[in-house]
Amino acid sequence: MPIEAPTATILVIAYKMEAMIGQAIDSALAQTVPCEIIVSDDCSPDGTLEAARKAVEGYTGPHRITVRSTPRNLGLCAHLTELASIATGDVLVFQAGDDVGYPQRVQRLLQVFAEHADAQIVGSLVDDIDPTGKVIEAGVRGTPHEIDQRWLLHRGKLAAVLGASMAVRRTLFTDFPPMEGQVEDNMLTLRAVLAGRCFCLQESLLGYRRHEGNLGSWVFDRSANDPAVYERRNRRVLAMYREIAADQRKCLAAHPELPIERRRLGAQLADMYALEADMREAVLDAPRHRWLGPLWRGVRHPGLRRKSLERAVKLFLPRSTFGRTDVVAGLGSRLRDWNRNRVDKRRIRVADQRGEGIDYAAWVETFDTTTDANRADLIERARALPAVTIAIVMPVHDPSPAMLAEAIDSVIAQVYPHWELCIADDLSTDPAVIALLNDSARRDPRIRVAHRTENGHISAASNTGLAMVTASYVGLLDHDDLLPEHALLCVAEAIAAHPEAAVLYSDEDKIDATGQRREPHFKPDWNPDLARSYNMVSHFGVYSTELLRAIGGFRTGFEGAQDYDLMLRCVDRISPSQIVHIPHVLYHWRLHEASTSGGDAAKPYAVEAGRRAIAEHLQRNGIEGVVHADPSGYRIDYALPAPIPRATVVLVEPSDALRAAIERVGYPALDLRTAKATPAACNGAALEGDADVLVFLDGHCVPDDAQWLERAIAWAMRPGTGAIGGKLYEEDGRVIGNGVLLGVAGAWSAMDGGARADGDGYARRAKLPQNLSALTHGLVVITRDAFTAAGGFDARYDAMAAATIDLTLRLGQAGLRNTWLPALRMRFDGGRAMLEATDADRHKLETRWSLATLLDPAYNPNLGIASTRWWFAHPPRVPLHCGASSRAIAANR
Repeated sequence: MPIEAPTATILVIAYKMEAMIGQAIDSALAQTVPCEIIVSDDCSPDGTLEAARKAVEGYTGPHRITVRSTPRNLGLCAHLTELASIATGDVLVFQAGDDVGYPQRVQRLLQVFAEHADAQIVGSLVDDIDPTGKVIEAGVRGTPHEIDQRWLLHRGKLAAVLGASMAVRRTLFTDFPPMEGQVEDNMLTLRAVLAGRCFCLQESLLGYRRHEGNLGSWVFDRSANDPAVYERRNRRVLAMYREIAADQRKCLAAHPELPIERRRLGAQLADMYALEADMREAVLDAPRHRWLGPLWRGVRHPGLRRKSLERAVKLFLPRSTFGRTDVVAGLGSRLRDWNRNRVDKRRIRVADQRGEGIDYAAWVETFDTTTDANRADLIERARALPAVTIAIVMPVHDPSPAMLAEAIDSVIAQVYPHWELCIADDLSTDPAVIALLNDSARRDPRIRVAHRTENGHISAASNTGLAMVTASYVGLLDHDDLLPEHALLCVAEAIAAHPEAAVLYSDEDKIDATGQRREPHFKPDWNPDLARSYNMVSHFGVYSTELLRAIGGFRTGFEGAQDYDLMLRCVDRISPSQIVHIPHVLYHWRLHEASTSGGDAAKPYAVEAGRRAIAEHLQRNGIEGVVHADPSGYRIDYALPAPIPRATVVLVEPSDALRAAIERVGYPALDLRTAKATPAACNGAALEGDADVLVFLDGHCVPDDAQWLERAIAWAMRPGTGAIGGKLYEEDGRVIGNGVLLGVAGAWSAMDGGARADGDGYARRAKLPQNLSALTHGLVVITRDAFTAAGGFDARYDAMAAATIDLTLRLGQAGLRNTWLPALRMRFDGGRAMLEATDADRHKLETRWSLATLLDPAYNPNLGIASTRWWFAHPPRVPLHCGASSRAIAANR
């Protein structure tokens, strides 16, 4: 049965926050689930208490709210301990009086507690905001999705869920000794992993205020360049570490009944914090020869090694330089550069041995640089093509004149001559920009400029540019970015090869102020589920002019994500066969402070606009789901159809741990069956009942949460879906399966195999739902209709690994999409060998599908196939500057 949802008490904790407490309280009152709210002022000397009372004056909403003050200043830990004794909620949600909780915050935190009975702390990422509430940096100060004692030991001190983002079980206070000290994060995190599990949602649920009065001003700041400030900060930090070590030891003494292994690791964590305090104290007060013992112990500790080595440098420096950030930063920078160069040389050597590369600058020079010799060939190819005119629409508003000139020149330099550049100036105020635009129009008749009479933002300006277009196709170019000179030639060749094309897109990279090309994004072919996670088309997007006019062009109100909204509305009108990927870097996205190329923090409104664009896309397609913004992209919670589908779960030789996990699921229409690990046995067990959806789950899998089945079935029941798979990882936190890439490392390879299970992966794909050509054994969720139409598992295979790949390839051949959900996480306790195919099965699979030579549409021909590391192919598996899509190339093999 489902775990009963816990109740929540929001603790709004304040000290000298008169100016900000009202906004914090407003955000607590805006939460979407009813809560008890306790606003508690720690005896502030200013008007914080009066401001809090005024903020709740006349409130009549669903929350129960209390405003109080302590009779004397207690300090943070004692204040929290007192509040835990009077709160009534099962879960205490912390909110500092200067922070802003987002409306869905409590609801999302409580969901995790409901999914995990042993969850003790649930935190989240936060957005750093300035005193005015403006986002400084989005999605920061997080830990992996789940942390345990071993991870904390490996990571070292100050590795904890951020206290400002925490929701904690009240029992972490009531069942443990009173907390003493000033910093709650680490104490509570260590208590949580001692008693159960600790989670951090990989989404921002809080605005974390950065100002002089908060903790970061003395713990994290290193900018003072003052030995006195250095000493004062270090004495406070070492005292904090001693408090953390003492608290962990008190908790261990209070709970002798805890498992031996947890107690052992808990003692090691206490010793780690004590050692860090010893090292700081030695450097501050002891003669240098007395540093050697603590520093040597620190060097031998995996979590403290790096910091201990950096601290050892001080053995050779006069004390007068301690705290001099200019001196220390210089030494640290040289040390980091040395280590980075050492690691890079090793990685390059390993990549070269495998016939791949990690040095993008070298890859560009060798494989993606136009020379005089190949330029002549490009010009000849352009002359041989039909004269299809391609328009470039460029909205302009007060860019750097130098960057604007470079952008225009990159269009004029195109080897394909049939283009028109339609520039819409959105009432720029810089006379140099106006003069440059007018001069450009005079210089080349293919350039047309419209000067708008009012500033309408990027959507309105883009529509002005679109109105000037006479060409059959339209490409989009920002006023500060660049096109390589063969960009339009590749597009024209792709149009010639695919006359039905209505949307074309290419790979892209970024370019910095020095002209260095960086961060290439080598994309897959059209991937609908990935396209609902972020704008995978983006740059260089080219559209049929007729299609753009049919959908009404760009929509105002979606600024910042106007091109994402445009793409989604276009693909709603066309078939997937009309979407063509050109596997070449045809766009250089400029890196600078005002561009989202450096991250969404530059335009935070863009994130919400993208979320709304996806939500409306789902509505247009009759799909019910809720869209959430994540640091990695967007996440959709699809709704289960009504009535709830009946599910048969086939447990393949289940372990006791899996049986226990299934019992916690509580899915109301569930039929459990067991089978041996053979295709024939799984077919028989699955088809005995009359379920709507079939789930094949290896007995060595242990799901991360209790809602996995409902979530997987909701995805599987979408029209056009083949099979659903998830992310299988080993106990050491490394990926082992279940999505695969074809033609990589032989015939196939686990996607991100061997990488950290909580890592972002290449272009954030390790955290985003996406369509893959095939899945392998471990977890497969599929509708009964799709399973029977495909003929089930082929019983000629000996084991499930190859049989599952074969089944999912047949589903793709029938036009269904297999989807990999990285959030569908399973710990796999059986070892890698259990997910590998036998030699005989490999031969059968290779004979049928020729996997070793297949160009996987979920991969990219510019990426290497010798390893699983997303390194660059040497050489690329497409001709230089070729406009053919990987789909066309695959068809010709």
